[in-house]
Amino acid sequence: MAVSAIVIRYKLYRDPEALEDLRARFQIPDMIARTAEDATTDHGPDFRWQASVLGGELQGFLPEPPLLDVGFLIEAVEASRSVCLVSVADLKRSGTGFLVGERFVLTNHHVIFPDGPPADRVARARAISLQFGTYSAAGRSAVQRFRLAEDSPIQASSPEDALDYILLKAEGELSFAAGVRPAVLEPAVPPVGAAFHTLQHPGGGTMKLAVSENSVKFVDPARGIAQYATRTGQGSSGAPCFTEDWKVAALHHAERARWNGAIREGILMKNILAEIGAHVG
Repeated sequence: MAVSAIVIRYKLYRDPEALEDLRARFQIPDMIARTAEDATTDHGPDFRWQASVLGGELQGFLPEPPLLDVGFLIEAVEASRSVCLVSVADLKRSGTGFLVGERFVLTNHHVIFPDGPPADRVARARAISLQFGTYSAAGRSAVQRFRLAEDSPIQASSPEDALDYILLKAEGELSFAAGVRPAVLEPAVPPVGAAFHTLQHPGGGTMKLAVSENSVKFVDPARGIAQYATRTGQGSSGAPCFTEDWKVAALHHAERARWNGAIREGILMKNILAEIGAHVG
């Protein structure tokens, strides 16, 4: 029974029906079959994991949560002022984005155009809202919502099979809104072994912080990708990947679940800046 429980817990059978049959035959409690990893879902474009580190080594097992310096948390709060929930009303979907420059928000192309650009791009632009300050504490969250500008709401973009980004122009000047500030961008390529921290809106909910040291496992500057172990979720597409000094080094765009972990991929800011530098200064 113990071996069967391990097989079920870590999904060592690829066939879901075989797992369920094994669970029923040996009466394995459902709480073992359902784990926190079940919350991991595939999202974003497909990609091939290229790091030598296996998926099972990504999350690791710690005896207890690490101690976090309060100064680090204060810096995280400051960085969160650049991050927003990106909602697309006509698609009933959402993602994450972040402010670059005074009125431009960067997110994934596939968040806005999951099936490619629609015939009426203007209508899609009007369905988009940017929501800053969506935190969990009731009554303490100063939520601010912005629409896109009427003139040229989409400033630049690259499809999901390339750099998978879209640069949105918001109404007004977001950087002058209370509690909002542009992200600090990192044009350098992060090394393997670097930390990647993310601020994101998984599931279209309140903002979440994911901290991960030694997160970056593979970098390909020519293709403009970084692969890492930092935890993300559905709705986290478009989230900024921060370095230790809270500069955005990559744009998160995809995750794939594996039986022994999850793998994630983002687009390097260095490559995106080569295309949007003229817009963000």
